[in-house]
Amino acid sequence: MLGRLDDLLDKFVAVFLFPIVNLICISFILYWCTRGFNISGLMQNVHLSGDVSEERLGFVTKFVRENLSVITDITSAYRKEIASLSVVMAATTSALLVLVIYLFDRATFYLGYLMPPTFNFDIDAYGRAVKNANEAATVRVIVGTDHSLGLFYGIIRAYLGDRNTDVHRIAYRAKLMRALDSSTTVIAYIKSYMLLTVVVLIYAAFFVSPFSLPPTLVVLILISLVLAFALHYFSQCCQRLVDFDVASFISERCYNNTPPFDAGTVAAMSESAERPWLAIKRWYLSAY
Repeated sequence: MLGRLDDLLDKFVAVFLFPIVNLICISFILYWCTRGFNISGLMQNVHLSGDVSEERLGFVTKFVRENLSVITDITSAYRKEIASLSVVMAATTSALLVLVIYLFDRATFYLGYLMPPTFNFDIDAYGRAVKNANEAATVRVIVGTDHSLGLFYGIIRAYLGDRNTDVHRIAYRAKLMRALDSSTTVIAYIKSYMLLTVVVLIYAAFFVSPFSLPPTLVVLILISLVLAFALHYFSQCCQRLVDFDVASFISERCYNNTPPFDAGTVAAMSESAERPWLAIKRWYLSAY
């Protein structure tokens, strides 16, 4: 029952909450990028003189007064039809609005999701850290060969997926995976916001526009800081997940040491990998 409620809540957040929050964030970005724009000059350019305004207002008033009785008769005769048509139009407009907001949200997400760089957790670097040396050494002893933790991690996940039946352990790992998926989604949105701000910055620097250059720079710096915090949280989620999987694997093999691993098969797996061009060593993230 609780699992179904979690699924329904996740669907509600994905379909309704994220699109609305995304629209609010983009609105705030554009608002702060336009701070300092003097709208008074624009209003002066479209200001109408008093005589013309009065003439147009008098024409509209005269037209409504002369035709008000005809309009009232038509609305009274077709009151039910107009009411039903209004309900249909309101429902259609609301559905189209929700659809447009949802599609706009999906476009924003995939733009950030596909935009490089893509950050991945460097399990090898994490396994070489001093604080993880004991766990990595234990895994090597269990498997029976000497390779990096990144190579072993696929074996660990496959083994736990086949052998792990503890309900509490499975539930806790699912919670870690949800946190990891949420952080990945947030990073995709932030990357889209950063791209939008960069485009606004270029437009404000080289073209006459309502956007102001200094506020746009401040917005870009703030978004960069938010992205840094999101990446740090993503790294923390990955670390907790790897720690939990390694600890579960060691615990499971201590209580059940059969069947043994084939060390020759593991040794035949290639350990060569191209090093990333950018690596955040402290957070154990690799950017491709």
